[in-house]
Amino acid sequence: MAETIQASFGIIFNSFEELELTKLAKCRRHFPILIFTVDPFHKLFVASSSSLLPQDRSCISWLDKQEKLKPVLYMSFRSLLIVSEAQFLKIAWGLVNSGQPFLWVVLLGTICGLEWLEALLGGFLDGRGHIVKWALQHEVLVHPVVGGIWTHTKWNLTLKRVNSRYISNEWRVGLHLEYKVERRDIKDAIRRLMVSYDGEEMREKMKAFEEEGGRVSPRLVVLHTSLFRN
Repeated sequence: MAETIQASFGIIFNSFEELELTKLAKCRRHFPILIFTVDPFHKLFVASSSSLLPQDRSCISWLDKQEKLKPVLYMSFRSLLIVSEAQFLKIAWGLVNSGQPFLWVVLLGTICGLEWLEALLGGFLDGRGHIVKWALQHEVLVHPVVGGIWTHTKWNLTLKRVNSRYISNEWRVGLHLEYKVERRDIKDAIRRLMVSYDGEEMREKMKAFEEEGGRVSPRLVVLHTSLFRN
């Protein structure tokens, strides 16, 4: 790849200068060719869905009814991710104990030993949460009441480490939950992300990225996890 780059006229990065300033500078030192940053591509095109699963529009109507002063946490793990019943219950109790409103995508078949049973999940909602099998993710992420996203960084072992480090240590716009955390750890992480001074600092950082031309949402901060293994 390095040899190909050396022989190229230039490189186009799906990024922007302020987001990866030091890394782009390093690339320019190593590769004496033109380097272009074009901002995140996904903001330049009309959203379309490639999902083969039916999307539940009830999540949008539920978000419309939420208070803007109390940001909603959106949770969506990979569709190929499998979690145990015990892990699922830890997440559920951590969510409820946090006191924060949440929208949770729970895909059928991603919980070992459990089928989709709304009666099972209903006891955890407590009026603050909404659970769907699949969501209109683009519409959810741009909704004004959504203030954070809990996601899974496991693209593969190498990129997961890179993603986690950038979100938590480099950009400082999120928190990382490690393996074997308990419901109290989940509750504390959610509250730190959504209602604490740390969370406000992260939102200020996101706002700065937006003002610098990054086309990101100034509301969204990230809780990313290595709780589960594929």
